[in-house]
Amino acid sequence: MALDTDRFKKFARLSLAKKKLKAKHDSIGRDLDKMMPQLIEDLINEEVDKISLKGGITVFIRPQIWPKWKTEDKRKRVEALKEAGFKDLVEEGFNTNSLAAILRELDATGKDLPEVLKEVLEANTVEKLIAVRY
Repeated sequence: MALDTDRFKKFARLSLAKKKLKAKHDSIGRDLDKMMPQLIEDLINEEVDKISLKGGITVFIRPQIWPKWKTEDKRKRVEALKEAGFKDLVEEGFNTNSLAAILRELDATGKDLPEVLKEVLEANTVEKLIAVRY
């Protein structure tokens, strides 16, 4: 039985196209990352939280809270999470996205970070610029 070279050609063509698109995607991401801090600063300096552009596009700042560890000692991090009542996040490690969600929930409800966690992490707000079409 002969191999179906058409399927291999299609696979190769799609694989190469994917690689090319990923490179373009990565390049655009780097460009956006370079632009973002200055644009955020511009909005803050102008004391506005958004700007509306032609085509129904709005650009705005979306604060996101992520954990920023005060210690590199993973064992201390894990012990602090357990002691703070977040042992469900901990296995051999912990899920940073779940922890970030908890930090955002604490912030939204006006609750403080448990004292034991304050020793090893702080809520780190990272500004992200978002563009949407309405």
